[in-house]
Amino acid sequence: MTTLEISQPLLRSGNLLGEGPLWHPIRKQLFWLDILEGQIHRCNAGGDDHQVQALTSMPGSLHLTPNPNLLWVTTSNGLVQFNIESGHCEQAPLQVPLNENMRFNDGKTDPQGRLWAGTMHMQGNQPCGDLLRIDNSGLAVIKDKQTIPNGLTWTKAGDTFYHIDSATRQIKAYNFAITTGEIDDERTVLDFQGNIAEPDGMTIDQRGRLWVAFWDAAEVRCCDPVSGKVVLTVKVPVPRPTSCCFGGDDLNDLFITSARKGLSQEALEQAPMSGDLFHIRLDCAGYAEQVCTLQLP
Repeated sequence: MTTLEISQPLLRSGNLLGEGPLWHPIRKQLFWLDILEGQIHRCNAGGDDHQVQALTSMPGSLHLTPNPNLLWVTTSNGLVQFNIESGHCEQAPLQVPLNENMRFNDGKTDPQGRLWAGTMHMQGNQPCGDLLRIDNSGLAVIKDKQTIPNGLTWTKAGDTFYHIDSATRQIKAYNFAITTGEIDDERTVLDFQGNIAEPDGMTIDQRGRLWVAFWDAAEVRCCDPVSGKVVLTVKVPVPRPTSCCFGGDDLNDLFITSARKGLSQEALEQAPMSGDLFHIRLDCAGYAEQVCTLQLP
């Protein structure tokens, strides 16, 4: 198995809980969240022109729209359309089932432009969350009893959906019906039960391999869902990488977010780059993120 190593961050962002990286192909910028600080971050592919915009609620995921100046953002107050230039948020009139002490977590846009996102308890210790699908006809609960819903991605053909509930330490695959957005035939393609580390955010490359950030393992693992094996590991100098995405002009750049959340003072002294943004150039490419077709009424 090949092992690569990152020794320095692309950007000293110092996030408490960096998450949800999203490459914007038109703006040529990377966007990501600090969930617990309620911030949207962005920079260019080289880590320059770093900008931070504050939200009034806790975000969970970012989604492209047909307008390059707008993003959909799932938040603790529901779904909002965020204007990148002004920082203004427009609330969508959609009732999202977020009870007290609940928040959104990871989310992605499916091949038909529908928004998918998970909800979870603030403490991440109760199976009371849902995996939601949102489109112009409304909201549907696809899976319930989720503890830490994470890592959504689809194959190029769009016929297979991959998803993680981090608490299970398993990566699941489902048959995916593109026209309806329904899933069936759940199966486990990678099983990390027995490990302390948890699979967190995930993306897919053009070879069909899954790139998964592992919380408390200080690495991103490239996994083959067919063989069920880890084929490549990217070591990072922080214990808690959280998610990753492909970006850059040719989509060969892997961007990795990380967290300081929950680390002791001693751990932070040993890993002072915790919460920073990392990057590595790879010999494989990913896919451009789908554009969300959800519209405000």
